Amino acid sequence: MRAALVLCDYAAQDVSGGKVHLMGAGWSVTGPMPTPHAVAAFIKVGWDEANEPHPLSLRLLDSDGQTVSFPGPAGEQPINFPGNIEVPRPAGIPHGSEIDATIAVTIGALPLIPGQRYRWQLEIDGQPVASEPFLVRPVPTPPGVPPQP
Repeated sequence: MRAALVLCDYAAQDVSGGKVHLMGAGWSVTGPMPTPHAVAAFIKVGWDEANEPHPLSLRLLDSDGQTVSFPGPAGEQPINFPGNIEVPRPAGIPHGSEIDATIAVTIGALPLIPGQRYRWQLEIDGQPVASEPFLVRPVPTPPGVPPQP
């Protein structure tokens, strides 16, 4: 199985056609103020991997590779979207073909640390299959104030 992730401002899944509609797609720098965004995953499922469930997880990692967490009503909440993917083999597709699957996850405004790097990582069957890094811009230095080292 292989996959690609696209960061965007908004993504919507077209359930009937399997497509994902994206707006503001392809960025790798955001902020510094918290802004909502979305992650679209485009997955190629191998012929032999179809017709069976595969656990997946889309996680936000910090620059040290640790899952980002924020305080919530039940304590620390990791930014992790777990699920399962099971793709049927369509009739008429030749043996050995890859089968398309898509996922769209809309994320609210997260209070990410300005000046830090993060990455979204998609794991399927416990293995990383795609990741997409991004930077949160540092807070601009006001005029006449020396920049911090």
